[in-house]
Amino acid sequence: MSMSSKNASEDDMICHKCIENHDLAYRVLGEGEKNTCFYCGRRESAIKMSKLSAIIEHVFERHFELVSNTPDRYQEATQNDPDRDYIFEPDGDSFTVLVEEIAGVNSQIACDIQEILSQQYSYLSEADDTSLNEDCYYKEKSSHEHEWDLDLILVQHAIETQGRHFNSRAADFLNRIFEGLSEHQTKHGKPIIVEAGPESLISSLFRARVFKTGKLLEEAMANPEKNLGPPPSEIATAGRMNPFGISVFYGSNDPIVARAEVRPPIGSMVAIASFRILRPLKLLDLEALADVYVKESYFHPDFEEKKWRAYCIRHLSQAMSVGVMPGDENREYILTQAMADYLAYYDGYRIDGIIYPSIQAAKLKQNIVLFHKASRVQKFNRTINRIEARLQNPEDGSPDFVINEFKNSDQENFEMSNVYSKHLVQNDIFENRLVTLSLDLDSIVAEQVVEISYKVTQSQGSYYPLFDLRQPK
Repeated sequence: MSMSSKNASEDDMICHKCIENHDLAYRVLGEGEKNTCFYCGRRESAIKMSKLSAIIEHVFERHFELVSNTPDRYQEATQNDPDRDYIFEPDGDSFTVLVEEIAGVNSQIACDIQEILSQQYSYLSEADDTSLNEDCYYKEKSSHEHEWDLDLILVQHAIETQGRHFNSRAADFLNRIFEGLSEHQTKHGKPIIVEAGPESLISSLFRARVFKTGKLLEEAMANPEKNLGPPPSEIATAGRMNPFGISVFYGSNDPIVARAEVRPPIGSMVAIASFRILRPLKLLDLEALADVYVKESYFHPDFEEKKWRAYCIRHLSQAMSVGVMPGDENREYILTQAMADYLAYYDGYRIDGIIYPSIQAAKLKQNIVLFHKASRVQKFNRTINRIEARLQNPEDGSPDFVINEFKNSDQENFEMSNVYSKHLVQNDIFENRLVTLSLDLDSIVAEQVVEISYKVTQSQGSYYPLFDLRQPK
């Protein structure tokens, strides 16, 4: 590109080849006409500099805000304090630097755009507020986020007060933010949809359960796949990803995290077991989802919609992995429950569960919830064998846990067969889910909780003596 020695006027032309931003160049190519470019001298599709300046102006009005280029009183006092190592710098970039960056133009074009717009603003009465001189600094607006937060608040309010199960506002909202879910890109290239199952990195899950006494644990182990697996619907309590009465499988990729998530009190017994995943599953990774970004530029026609979508997705991702205080669960879980329900049964995604970070353990460890449709555990055939469990020396803090499988006698087989048949009729008549999980009996361990430790962050209060912020007379 040849550089002109003079500034362009409003009526001078600029071609699409002098603009590196793909979306903006494509717009110039489509809307322009063959003409001689002021900057490179070629005859290409081009538009007037006045039109390009108006496009840039619109982007700045929608997405950037003016920031101060001088320190406020507190910053000035801090800067003048000899004991403080502080130098004020504007929280933003100059207009021309931003134009070069977002539009992909050289410094001369950016300066010409600034000059054209400055001349227009010089006729306005509020010139000081809209000035585009070289001393002005800008940063990306945060005001849009307040508008978007209101969208989230209105959706949660609608679910809370207008309808939990058939809510058109919530459905429209979720349809809008999850449109093209598999097409989203993350900053670090991490996949949003993760494969789980045999021969994958996630081939098994750990799950824990708390028991008040060793006797209760022994009794539960007579039917371990039932008592260590997800609870039956009639006793399924509400959780982060499920409403009351909907049974799901909450597990982890680490046994220590599984124990931490059930928060066992001192003196209680904890049983931890591994469940093998028997079939391929698709899991939504919330940490990757929080990393979603908009690859399109400010000049793309869908930029604002995609920016809104990425913001809402990050907000929901954070909401699903933030700790909730006891007593606040009913309200705080409403939106995440609705989202999990939506992802579980919307045919367009075929999601079987969600991966989310543990708030009870290290960040590298993960929790995994399998939705109801993917949480069925394979049953042992008790018409042939029975299982008995026994704790040995449970008082020393390191209980030996023994599980024995016994072959039933013919009479026991006959009796168990009748009981098993009745159970099938009473409880499995509506069961049409595929079996997804299989309990590994050899993996079951029993622990007695003898001590609990906490990791905390401590804040030290600071006192600053009163200093005079008034300007000197």
